[in-house]
Amino acid sequence: MNCNISFDIKLLSDTCCSDGMGNGSSVDVCAYFDENGLPVIPGRRFKGLLKEKAQLLAANNFSVKDSGVVTNEDVEALFGADGGVISKIQVNDAYLKNAVKITEELASKYNAKEIASVFSQERYQTAIGENGVAKDHSLRNIETVVKGTEFEGSIKINNSTTKDVEIIKAALKLLRNIGLNKSRGLGEIVCGNITAQEYEAKSINYNKTNDKVEYEYTITLLQDVSLMQNSPMNNPDYIQGSTLQGAFAKYLANITDFNEMFFNDVLFGNAYISNGNKRFIPAPISLVAVKNKDEKAFSLADGFTKDEKCQYVSVNGYTCIDGEKLSKLSVNKKTESHINKKLDLLYTTTQIAKGQVFKGSVFCSDGAISALKQVVENNNGIFTLGASGTAQYGKCKIEIAENKEENKNVEKSENLVVHLVSNAIIVDEFSNNSVLAEDLINELKKYVEFDSCDTYLKTELTGGYNAKWGMPKGQFESFSKGSTIVLKNCSFETLNETMFIGINNDEGYGQILIRPIYNVNEYIVSEEKVDNSTSVEIKSTEAKEIESKIILKRQKSEVTLAALDLAENQYEEKNEVLSNSAAMRILTLYQGLKSGENMLEVFEKDSEKSFEKNKNLLAVAKELVKEFNKLEITTEKNSMFDLYLRTFTGRYKELYQTNKRNEG
Repeated sequence: MNCNISFDIKLLSDTCCSDGMGNGSSVDVCAYFDENGLPVIPGRRFKGLLKEKAQLLAANNFSVKDSGVVTNEDVEALFGADGGVISKIQVNDAYLKNAVKITEELASKYNAKEIASVFSQERYQTAIGENGVAKDHSLRNIETVVKGTEFEGSIKINNSTTKDVEIIKAALKLLRNIGLNKSRGLGEIVCGNITAQEYEAKSINYNKTNDKVEYEYTITLLQDVSLMQNSPMNNPDYIQGSTLQGAFAKYLANITDFNEMFFNDVLFGNAYISNGNKRFIPAPISLVAVKNKDEKAFSLADGFTKDEKCQYVSVNGYTCIDGEKLSKLSVNKKTESHINKKLDLLYTTTQIAKGQVFKGSVFCSDGAISALKQVVENNNGIFTLGASGTAQYGKCKIEIAENKEENKNVEKSENLVVHLVSNAIIVDEFSNNSVLAEDLINELKKYVEFDSCDTYLKTELTGGYNAKWGMPKGQFESFSKGSTIVLKNCSFETLNETMFIGINNDEGYGQILIRPIYNVNEYIVSEEKVDNSTSVEIKSTEAKEIESKIILKRQKSEVTLAALDLAENQYEEKNEVLSNSAAMRILTLYQGLKSGENMLEVFEKDSEKSFEKNKNLLAVAKELVKEFNKLEITTEKNSMFDLYLRTFTGRYKELYQTNKRNEG
């Protein structure tokens, strides 16, 4: 039995759940916001605090109804522990209430920085020395999310028991603080509306069949994904077949014929960035462009001859060719900082940013695809990939196409082009790992006969990283994805367009694409960008409230700048005849008026009477009204005019006094 626990989080004080970064100028520590500017409480931070409360329950012999006393073993079984104890829970990021609706209505109209400003506030602090005076250079600025903000959180428990659920519920009720400076008044929270919903996954059976065909799968990233290759600092910009293999194996480890299915039947190809229905592959190494002229690309594999007068560079990234057009698409990545408290170590990791879509293929029998689809159905398509999959990172939605793709045979052709879609691990005749071109050529000759070939090759160290043990696994020297081989004078009966060569094919290695030589070898290049923004009418109460605050902030900024400009202009014209104390009389007049609906009109009339004998002061008052009307303020007109007058007066006074001091 599995269980989903949902709950609300309300901030009772300003809170900073940091992403470990500052903005490089005014803020030393930034709060955590998503790409649309909405605040987020990272699951990674939340899980650690939740574990502390669960350990507190165990330390105080807390008794769960009908399940006995909570023990340290219960806590370790839930949260994981050293020595290979895998966590049973997955703590998701907590998002702003109604975040999806708010994003749909506001993201296309306002930028993320404006939206974030509605929820953020800056707090300043210093370190005090023994003499009671602030230490030099100790001023720090922390960005916080304002109190009163409400979030929605969720926790999934795999193979849950009643005791597991009750421990999590009790830990949530105990949780009172989160984030930075908890001992200084920040981060006070309360968790409420805690509900648990149990569900049972359908049983999965695998019946081996002899056919093996291609099915397309799509991965939509719901959270940032942190993938590791060879080491924690080496993060690829694609999703490896081995990552998919591990994600599904977790749910199929207990089925009959598991080894047969995963090592002899199912081949997971790598998933690469996509845009709509277009599938992109790693740019072939044989694809080049003239240096500093990226509007055109040329394919050496298809017969392009370099001009000796030009300098050429490789085309990088992911490409899709359609006739004479070549589309490029880049992967959006981000970097975050973390602290390993056990080692007292600050480190950074790179993630693939959420919101992007990746496509790949799985090659398997009908019997295997039925089992894989049942796993997808049992999980509602939701999986976690990569590191920190139980907190903050890796949540995604996986979909497998209903219909299988027909196997396509290569057209009969004298010359063929072979692209490595993924890294290929080749072994020589003695079964030793090899990156010699002749061993790659011998591997290809197992499938097609040819007289000679041209090669465009790169090699790299490939393999994986076991995050649980902190050690690399199965590393090999391989031919890099994008490597290209042109086969000449070919002879074959039938040949599939998509094949696998070398070893470790079950993890996605060795996928190749075979095609005839194109008639076109020059392409017009366009850089594609994924743009899901659409204009949506703002209807929800929450979105309207945020919009009104954004508009108010915009007005305040516009009013402030206009008042500063006017003060400087008026000072240049009237500093000889208008003192700062005289200018203060304008503000004093406004403050003495009775509040009403249209204070601007009242001020205009009263200033004509009050300043009838002071033409300079009257001229300034009229100029203030005229320039303010040009701003076309739509909301809170009275408070905006009050801000306008105060800013004008303060700046005029500052200019006047500074000038007098300089003269003295």
